[in-house]
Amino acid sequence: MRGEPVGLDNRPVTPATPATRATRATPAVPNPDGGPATRAIPAHPATPATPASPSNRPDHAGGGNPHRP
Repeated sequence: MRGEPVGLDNRPVTPATPATRATRATPAVPNPDGGPATRAIPAHPATPATPASPSNRPDHAGGGNPHRP
């Protein structure tokens, strides 16, 4: 069985603590109701509307629901 790991000066080796990432503070946004400030929420890009399929449009030639009169 091996002994515990030692450094060059024969003292026990202490494992290094893992590095942590630096974090940024989120800017506060004043609350319009006069309450405490809230965290700023990043804006998401708008999702474009999905155009209707021509086969599902009753005003399109050859389209519409074949099961509806």
